[in-house]
Amino acid sequence: MAENIGHVVQIAGPAVDVQFPEGNLPPIYEAVRVVSDGFTVPNPVNVILEVQQHLGEGRVRCIAMEATEGMVRSPCRWAAERWGA
Repeated sequence: MAENIGHVVQIAGPAVDVQFPEGNLPPIYEAVRVVSDGFTVPNPVNVILEVQQHLGEGRVRCIAMEATEGMVRSPCRWAAERWGA
């Protein structure tokens, strides 16, 4: 299951870049879920992203389907789970 887990590396408004293991990128339009489980944040985060572009080197650019308020790039690297199409 670890191959289905990526990490948030950049957040710019509704655009979120996620790093996955090389060779295991989710296809375009696949859903990716980011949650704040295990992190201390004022408001819990549970955001669904949709993959829009493969950037290379294991990274994908996603568009958030809801507000990304509260999401921050952190050294702990929030987990992003592939959720399927």
